[in-house]
Amino acid sequence: MGWAADGTGCPESGPAQVWGRGVRPVLGPNTPEPLFTPSDLDGWRLRSGKGGESGVHVRVLGIDPGSNATGWAVLDRLRGRYVLVDAGVVRTTTKDTVPRRLAIIHSGIEAVIAAHHPDGGAIETIFKHHSAESALRLGQARGVLLLVMAQAGLEIGEYNPMTVKKTVAGHGGAAKADVQRLVQRLLGLSAPLAQDAADAAAIAMTHHATAGLVRRAAAIAQAAGRPR
Repeated sequence: MGWAADGTGCPESGPAQVWGRGVRPVLGPNTPEPLFTPSDLDGWRLRSGKGGESGVHVRVLGIDPGSNATGWAVLDRLRGRYVLVDAGVVRTTTKDTVPRRLAIIHSGIEAVIAAHHPDGGAIETIFKHHSAESALRLGQARGVLLLVMAQAGLEIGEYNPMTVKKTVAGHGGAAKADVQRLVQRLLGLSAPLAQDAADAAAIAMTHHATAGLVRRAAAIAQAAGRPR
């Protein structure tokens, strides 16, 4: 069984489920096939080292944290365009204990990092939640995600939802469906990513854009300070 583009068909229970282009689950032998297969990656692996717009200068892992579903997306940038390397979701179930669910999230993202070797990571900050309990659960998941990225030596950017929406949609009040549709268009995909994965891709785009501005500013400052 494959995954639908909107994420339907994804099981809500069981061991760690990490699905995306060519990434297999860390735990559990019965996870269905991912939406994307390794053959879909043909022509996508265009990485040619850091530095310069002629090649991919950085690979970013974007993460949309959640205690039930953690979306992730790995994006390169080539000649000013975003290139999707892989995307998917790590899911947990409320049937598991909190420590078990956090371990699943850690293992899932650890496997993504091992598979794709990103240069940097980006994650959404806690903005506002309906209850202290939901904010606590999200905070626990974010802590684990920050830990696994730090363990991999990634430089990490943190962005609030409004900043992400402004970067992708041009205004901070964009609806999730609008972000999902714009991510699909910016990545040139024939079908939209699942919502959590699309949010993660938007976070990765925000980090790419922010890091690019910082690099350009540093280059201008360096050039201005050079002796003639």
